[in-house]
Amino acid sequence: MKARILPGMARMVATTLLAGGLLSTSTPTPASATTDTLSNTAAQATLDTYFKGVDTAWDAGTKAPGTISLTAQSGKAGAKQPLLQRSEVLERAEIWKDVGLDIKDTNTEQAPVQVEESTNKVELVSSVLTTWSVVDQEGFADEPFSTEFRKVVLTRASSSSAWVITDDTLLPDDYFDGEDSQTISTEPASQPETESNVDDTVVNEGEPITDLAPLGEGASEDKPAEGSTDGRWIIPPVLDAYKGKTQIKQNKLDRNKVVAKAKQWSKSTKMSPNFPKFKNNCANLASQSLRAGGWQYRKSSNHLDFRTWAPKNLIGKPTRTWSQASALHSFVALTGKGQRKDIWTTKPGDLIFADWGPNKYADGKIDHVMIVTGSLTDKRGHKWPRISQQSNPRYNVPLSDQVDRQYRAGVRKIKWYPMIMD
Repeated sequence: MKARILPGMARMVATTLLAGGLLSTSTPTPASATTDTLSNTAAQATLDTYFKGVDTAWDAGTKAPGTISLTAQSGKAGAKQPLLQRSEVLERAEIWKDVGLDIKDTNTEQAPVQVEESTNKVELVSSVLTTWSVVDQEGFADEPFSTEFRKVVLTRASSSSAWVITDDTLLPDDYFDGEDSQTISTEPASQPETESNVDDTVVNEGEPITDLAPLGEGASEDKPAEGSTDGRWIIPPVLDAYKGKTQIKQNKLDRNKVVAKAKQWSKSTKMSPNFPKFKNNCANLASQSLRAGGWQYRKSSNHLDFRTWAPKNLIGKPTRTWSQASALHSFVALTGKGQRKDIWTTKPGDLIFADWGPNKYADGKIDHVMIVTGSLTDKRGHKWPRISQQSNPRYNVPLSDQVDRQYRAGVRKIKWYPMIMD
């Protein structure tokens, strides 16, 4: 058996190539032939045809086919390929429809990032990028997209038989990596950024705050009911954990600028060259968005101090509040920001933090942050949030789809922290 498991940087490069450096709403260009592709061209052709069938399912809605006709390859007869994603796609497409998005066209590309091949079996994890062309209830067109990891298994009865996909499973976002680290993968091209706020400050407020108690363990098994206020997957206001701490003063945010920055740099794994890039960049993007919205840097020589926040502190290191979701949450809470009653009432410019690890279970430590970058109004007049994020990149997708995909990936116990960024 041949096995190729790519290191973290190679996975990042594969996904970047897949996204094609996408910084506009054009259709992404997949990676050309590289060492990250399947060596078995017939298996690769089956995989490509399968994902085209998935696109058809998104576009066709309830009329989506249950099987895909595979063309004959190298003298082998064609086969009927079950569309294993059909049920998932139809339900997720219905979620988009419910929030007022009419899907006009879908395009999916994939790049293998972990491959095991034998004579009659191929197991792989692919980075899958899907772009949707949609129109909302007001007639505005947009092209949200999402990347996710999927595990796919292809088998054949013998070397003279056609390949057929026998397993297709959605994986959690942290399948390869856990919470963001302090490891910088790319240094800024020059200065940390091009903008500057005159009221950036040096922190000199006594002993640094470098340790805070966990936010609490356990969470509900249930998905949060849309529009609910009963607290499922939500915990009480986070400020209780920060009582007695000196509150940090920050500028009032310009929500429009927060949203604009988040949208600009959530369209691929490519990040702004004016900031460092990390192994995971969810907090990095959120921090850049807050900076664009008017928040000032707070610097000291201690990058672990929860009261500091900057891509480079006084000795040139990023503060953990800049690059780690859990630490950024602490910094936001220490500024006195409150928490919304549920995730469905969030507004553009808000941040939504999540605790869903390790092992798909909330353990009292924040694992991820996303930025609310839009809202939708359905036919009933209800408003729904849209989110953008990094690692994995997602651009302006419905929050309800984000919730559903986590549940489908097997994440059952989640705590959400929807912060009011007024």
